[in-house]
Amino acid sequence: MTITREEELWLLDPAQYHARGYPWDAWAKLRRDDPVHRIEQGFGGDFWAVTRHADIVACETNPDVFKNGPALTIGAETGGFRMLVNLDPPEHPQHRAVANPWFMPRSIEWVRQLAEEIVTETFDRAMERNGEVIDFQEDVANLVPTAVISAYLGAPREMWPKIVEWTNQIINANDPSVAGDQGTAALLMQATGAIMQVHGATFADRRANPKDDLMTALVQAEIDGKPLTDIELASWGIILTTAGHETSQSTFGMGVHTLLQHPDQLARLKADPSLLPRAIDEMLRYLSPAIHFLRTPDRDVEVGGKTIRAGEHMIMFYPSANRDEEVFENPDSFDIERNPNRHLAFGCGPHVCIGMHLAKLELRVMFEEFLARVEEIEPVGEPERVFTNSTGGFKRFPVRMRVKPKA
Repeated sequence: MTITREEELWLLDPAQYHARGYPWDAWAKLRRDDPVHRIEQGFGGDFWAVTRHADIVACETNPDVFKNGPALTIGAETGGFRMLVNLDPPEHPQHRAVANPWFMPRSIEWVRQLAEEIVTETFDRAMERNGEVIDFQEDVANLVPTAVISAYLGAPREMWPKIVEWTNQIINANDPSVAGDQGTAALLMQATGAIMQVHGATFADRRANPKDDLMTALVQAEIDGKPLTDIELASWGIILTTAGHETSQSTFGMGVHTLLQHPDQLARLKADPSLLPRAIDEMLRYLSPAIHFLRTPDRDVEVGGKTIRAGEHMIMFYPSANRDEEVFENPDSFDIERNPNRHLAFGCGPHVCIGMHLAKLELRVMFEEFLARVEEIEPVGEPERVFTNSTGGFKRFPVRMRVKPKA
């Protein structure tokens, strides 16, 4: 065996990610010795762990064989919804085509001004607490992406704080300290139901009062001559709300922490902000906020020299792919000028993240403000990681920070 049983379970267990972070050493051993590795009786069943960049790309770009449904992540609760991320051809391209135009670079440029306003307000509030200990993750990083996607989906501004609360409950639903006595399933039902109610009101309004926006496009869309059902619309609302902020808020919090651990890189970035686009891509590669997705072949197939039987689940570990020595020079080094950077933080192929360009825009606006206004920042203790095996990020990141007025 190339890795120990303890390491195998670490690959799968939310509690281990929460307590210990990513199993970088285990992934490195697997890439070297057993890149497609069988895990039996793991967290939630038997799986194949896929760890190399080339093998993951091969799976992602062949949806005719490697299926997304019924579950996308280990132990996932879908609540009966069939979301975009769970769909396979021919349904997937039909549904994705409805929203895809609204997430292209030219379609999201209007969001920049909104994001800048929200970022400015967020750092202004932080400035009022100069010298105090604040939670950078909760008080800064979480607020901007959720507000942006809420506005994009037409949610009333007064509901944005509640949507932040509900989406973070969904992300942290496996955390016993968040779920409490009601348990994960009940918390998910409660939080998703609340979000559905907000978006349901918006969908109803767009039916009566169409606008030139995404929500109108969804209610007016037809697939095979039929409009989207209420359940399909609700699924769109849930996936766009939760996935629409996760990467941005996780990368911003972890990215600031990483820059503080690499003061030379932070100094270079402050001296030359034109490096920011490459720096953001390097944070996405180095930090890899998306940990895994599942694929299930519908026929026997060979991957990385192993025969995967039809119906057997495969876990694609994106952080491992993003440290693959065959693709990246010095993969464990953080280099804000890395180029080229073929990271898989957003996946690839037909299921590449639909909100990729929006996430990068948000990150650029947030880091521009951070670099321009934060004069001093010092971590207070260690950050606390989220309690999940599907995404990385911080639950809490206490800092003492000094922010200057906006020029």
